[in-house]
Order: sequence, then C-alpha cells, then structure tokens
Amino acid sequence: RSDAGVAISCARTCAEGTWMNVQINLTILRDPAERRKYADAANEALKIVQEKAQNSLQAIIDELGL
Repeated sequence: RSDAGVAISCARTCAEGTWMNVQINLTILRDPAERRKYADAANEALKIVQEKAQNSLQAIIDELGL
C-alpha cells in the first residue's frame, strides 16, 4: 500500500510540474483564444489528476485504518 501511495504522489507531482510548464509556455502563444484553449485543457487535466490522486490516497489511508 505504501508503494501505491508513493506512486500516486509521484504521479500527482508530475502532473503539477507539467501544468506549470504549460503555464510558462502559454506565454509564447500570440492568439489569446488559442492560449485560453490550452490553459483550460491544462487546468481541467490537472484538476482530474488531483481529484483522482486525493481519492486514491484517501482510500489507502482508510484501508490502513488511519
């Protein structure tokens, strides 16, 4: 279970780092509509990963009785 928890945390961290990279790179896009499209997609992807990670980590904590 601890290995799964660590893997989940690593995946979430990877997604957060990728989101930051997207935010930085959005500044090179000149078209505001295109910039918004990619920003929205990145925000949604990050939200999904964070929610799934939180739910999975909570399931591990519950299973461990903590």
